[in-house]
Amino acid sequence: MYSLGEPLPADVVAHAAGPFGGYRRFPVFSRPWLLGRCTIFVPATVGMGALQGLLIGLEFGDTRLGWQSAAVCIPIWVVIASGGPALATFARHHLPPARLTVALGIALGIAISFLGQHLADIYSRVIIVPRYMAIFPGFDPTRWPHRIVPPCGYNALTPTR
Repeated sequence: MYSLGEPLPADVVAHAAGPFGGYRRFPVFSRPWLLGRCTIFVPATVGMGALQGLLIGLEFGDTRLGWQSAAVCIPIWVVIASGGPALATFARHHLPPARLTVALGIALGIAISFLGQHLADIYSRVIIVPRYMAIFPGFDPTRWPHRIVPPCGYNALTPTR
């Protein structure tokens, strides 16, 4: 068994070189592993959320809407990228038996990611879609995404007219 605070032996580590691979020198779901992973993925997801807010603000020419969108998008992106690993790391250190609790931590992280995506969808439908409807009068959100229903009697090999 390897110590959770120490790097793995060189003969065990594979592909941990370079600026983005250093965290992989540590056991998975250890504190140094999580810190190294978050050092890479949290700034990237913050950047994605900020870019999303910026693009929404620029698209509508509304700085307030852009900041509001960034304030919603950034935490959701961070939770989606780091929630499961953070919960699994906590479980590995504090909740025995690790084999069961780490898997439950990952599953809970996935559930939280789905919740974050659901909240982002609600935000989009309540705040963003009405703005699109004002710009594009023919836009109908109830018809999106478009359902493709083939007509009765349609055969892919011999289409009817």
